[in-house]
Amino acid sequence: MKKIRVGVIGAGPAGLATARALRDEGHDVCVFERNDKVGGIWDIDAFGTPMYNSAHFISSKGRWTSHFAGHPFADDTPEYPSHAQVHSYLKTFAETEGLISLTRFNCRVDRCTQIEGGGWRVEGTDFDEDFDAIVVCSGTLWEAVMPKIEGKFSGSIRHSQTYKDPEEFRDKNVLIIGAGNSGVDIACDAARVANSAYLSVRRGYWFLPKFVMGRPIDAFFADGAEMPEWISPPDFSAFVAMVAGNPKQFGLPEPDHAPLASHPIMNNEILQHMGHGRIKARGDVVKFEGKNVQFESGEIDQVDEIICATGYRAGVDFLPDGLLDFQGGTRPDLKMCAFHPSAENIYFNGMIETNGGVFGLFDRFAKSLASLINKKANGTLSSDNYTKLILEADAKAKTTGKINSSRHFGYVDTANFLSALDYLDSQLHLPN
Repeated sequence: MKKIRVGVIGAGPAGLATARALRDEGHDVCVFERNDKVGGIWDIDAFGTPMYNSAHFISSKGRWTSHFAGHPFADDTPEYPSHAQVHSYLKTFAETEGLISLTRFNCRVDRCTQIEGGGWRVEGTDFDEDFDAIVVCSGTLWEAVMPKIEGKFSGSIRHSQTYKDPEEFRDKNVLIIGAGNSGVDIACDAARVANSAYLSVRRGYWFLPKFVMGRPIDAFFADGAEMPEWISPPDFSAFVAMVAGNPKQFGLPEPDHAPLASHPIMNNEILQHMGHGRIKARGDVVKFEGKNVQFESGEIDQVDEIICATGYRAGVDFLPDGLLDFQGGTRPDLKMCAFHPSAENIYFNGMIETNGGVFGLFDRFAKSLASLINKKANGTLSSDNYTKLILEADAKAKTTGKINSSRHFGYVDTANFLSALDYLDSQLHLPN
């Protein structure tokens, strides 16, 4: 077997899974990590992480998609681990698998350029090295996206990336813009300590409880739990509305999509806070004037602080200009969220946006990628066959009925992505 040198950019969950798979396949692996520890965003001390003190996993620990193969969470870990417990899990995984020795810490990648022969040069402040291939695992939650709103706000306005603790809201009137998982968590934090809390949403969301009949909701439905006769056969949308309430009843827009057509909002508290009046629902923001915020409904609220939980753009500024096509969205246009449509020997892991846990998907994909890289390097997978295989697998990963928003560009359904991986593995002759 021809041993090749592969550079992995980032030692977060995707980077660690990728490093293990490449190492196990016999390749020479070097991981570049700009912070001083593994863990990516789960290291709350890392510069630029969006992690906050109340953050928890939104998928339960027991699903295989929530952990790496051979490394389940410890039995005494709660069903939904805290950010600190997830970070501890990642550190233990890296240490147990011997990945620390493969990683260069405090080593920021500034530039990657393709070199003669198809390899890539990776450059930073004090290094300049060549690799046969690179895998970009730098994550998607580092480059904050701020909304463009008419007028000027005279209070404090910042992105949720900078938020850490609810005490920041003590005795303030607070507006949260955006109802993704972090926006909803932060709104619930504000509800406990702020004078008043508002949540601005642009469209309808489904809010799923974390537990159903005493079990994590993802495990409940994935395991095909038997439903009581009076709700059988189960209609998932009706079931969610029954156990959590239709968001419209709380002043929120009615969702225009099925519950799992978007990344689910896993929160037991948001509707309760709204029902108690501790969070007031608002529509889209249209204008600022001093501390006054005007909404599309015509309502005007005076607030002291605004937190924009308005998402992130995949930060890949170390790659050549024009290499990636974002098509107006926040994620690059890649085949299977991982393969560049034309550039050779550059791959991505961790760009997956889906409706379930991702650690297991990063891990599963890493194994397929390591085998694919091996077969290409050793001439058992021609360039033409590689292109054909990637296009066929991508077609199986496509998700229909997606939400029309930049946030959901590249979004895939877990089942579809697994089907694409199964096909890819079968063509690479990998065991199930």
